[in-house]
Amino acid sequence: MDKKTLVILEKDKTVAANNFQFRIYNKKDLIKTLPSNLIQDIILHIDNNIKPSFLKLCSKLKIPIYFINKNGKYYGSYFSGNSKNIFLRESQYKKRLDLNFVLNFSKAIVMGKRNSQLWVLKSIDKKANLPEVELNGLYSKNSILGIEGTIAQSYWLKFASIIKNKDFNFIHRTKNPPRDEINSLLSYGYVLLVSKIITNILLVGLDPFMGFYHEINYRRPSLALDMMEEFRPIAVDKLVLNLINNRRIKKEDFENYYGVYFLKKKPRAFFIKEWLDWWYKKQFYIKQFKEKLTLNELSLYQIRILAKTLIGELENYVPLNMRGSI
Repeated sequence: MDKKTLVILEKDKTVAANNFQFRIYNKKDLIKTLPSNLIQDIILHIDNNIKPSFLKLCSKLKIPIYFINKNGKYYGSYFSGNSKNIFLRESQYKKRLDLNFVLNFSKAIVMGKRNSQLWVLKSIDKKANLPEVELNGLYSKNSILGIEGTIAQSYWLKFASIIKNKDFNFIHRTKNPPRDEINSLLSYGYVLLVSKIITNILLVGLDPFMGFYHEINYRRPSLALDMMEEFRPIAVDKLVLNLINNRRIKKEDFENYYGVYFLKKKPRAFFIKEWLDWWYKKQFYIKQFKEKLTLNELSLYQIRILAKTLIGELENYVPLNMRGSI
């Protein structure tokens, strides 16, 4: 039986557990009961009331919880399945101080992201292309960031051109806040993506807060931000294109608050379901592996490649390449 993601994005609910069942209350009224063996993870509104029994059961079953608000702002995660492999994390912390490793990893991430962006564009327009880049002669993260920015500028221009639904007007990427409907979908999707990447990093045994390409900061999951770069185009951008071009999400599905766009309640639930299916169920034939993998499986594979690189089993991190994948 397929496990599901439990999504509770209505605020002021109370979540508890009893006899291996999750129980959801509206004030004192029980409104839903769910067997815990059907749940793989939980997305929870930050303003809900969490009973100790709920956390205890999630800890026992190693079910991760992601805290966001209804508009998709990510606040953090709870996960009790941390690895006991302290030597892997020791290698991770040491490599953070190795400038040569940091630069090589950063270059690989940028190339992997470019590969994924090109795959998205070519899925709609076979003639699409992106600027060829040479990273070997770069010796600072700022110069690598500059190359990433150049690629991104070209990518988003071409992304706008393959939006076939003319009800939507996408000009360029705007993040905080999203200034149009498509930017709103992209931002919401990236929040869902980073939550899954954090969990998979913890499953492999690494520290999601100790990254290499993204600078470390208080409460910033830098490694998760590193590892999600290659997956942004295929895990979010491509799905957004599909939903918009196939008119499965419409202009009236959004609310406009003083020029900032948010999904309404029912379309938001629809988008979350579609994204979770895309991440966990949609299989892609990966040419280099000669097998079909879900995006969740593929992300675990890439994180394990990083782990092997950190402990010296591999010389360099191998970027994601969707070329020839279906």
